[in-house]
Amino acid sequence: MPHSRKHRRESILDAADRLLARLGAPKTTVDDLAREAGISRRTVYVHFASRQEILRSSSERALERVLAELRSIAAAQDPPESRLRRLLLARILLRFDVPGHRRGPDERLAEAWVAWLERRERWFHSEARILADVLEEGRRAGAFEYPNALAAARTLVVATNSLLPPAVRTDEPGHREGIERDARRVIELLLHGLLRRPGAR
Repeated sequence: MPHSRKHRRESILDAADRLLARLGAPKTTVDDLAREAGISRRTVYVHFASRQEILRSSSERALERVLAELRSIAAAQDPPESRLRRLLLARILLRFDVPGHRRGPDERLAEAWVAWLERRERWFHSEARILADVLEEGRRAGAFEYPNALAAARTLVVATNSLLPPAVRTDEPGHREGIERDARRVIELLLHGLLRRPGAR
């Protein structure tokens, strides 16, 4: 049965994820992608205009998965404080767990750095909006205090960005466990600054 256009495109992106995880962006070629996906080079170009478009699409798909998971956590029924803790930890660790994303989107898109920086800001804003919704809910429930939800959420994003790839190495054995430990410590400090103090109004 012939593959649909969408299915073929997804299979090329799956191949890109595997190659990026193994080789990194600089060593991944269109010929590699075609071989990994079991298709011809020409078929790759039917679905993507360039290697750069494949790398960009792979990165954006990975980030969509991160956002989907964050939205799922934000919609859970546990207390806002618990959800905020889980959200901050997830936005860090999911970057290590999504296939092909561990090396970091910045490396993939080094050929289009300025364009990537603009897209990265858009993604970070989307994550901040999810965090802000949980912060607002927590403030209404009396758990948090802060002057502006979106500004506080943006601060949380900026404060945890230093733990994301490619700012940290991800290719050493046991390194993810160290990142998770550091992330939990940072998150507890951040939450401490947001929690409403007993007797505060």
